[in-house]
Amino acid sequence: MTKVLVLGANGQLARNTIPFLLRNPDVVLTLYLRRASRLARHSFQTRDSHTQSRRSA
Repeated sequence: MTKVLVLGANGQLARNTIPFLLRNPDVVLTLYLRRASRLARHSFQTRDSHTQSRRSA
């Protein structure tokens, strides 16, 4: 299992990289951004129904 931390998850590079990383079942993603509501604008397809979304206050 590889853990990947993505800082600035709303940025252009992150938006292009996250779908690529989600294709690998051995990768666990942690996404950080200033406003969690911005992440909801993007539709990333998750690899299974057990993927959890965490939002910081």
